[in-house]
Amino acid sequence: MAMMTSVLGKTEFVVGGKYRLMRKIGSGSFGDIYLGINISNGE
Repeated sequence: MAMMTSVLGKTEFVVGGKYRLMRKIGSGSFGDIYLGINISNGE
């Protein structure tokens, strides 16, 4: 499950309640690739 929230005008996209998407790092025929950060430990 993915969720999008807006905090102080900045949109955050959270996947599965565990990962925050930071930025798009690439794309190809299979889809888009994003850099994600684990919300619980920051890695």
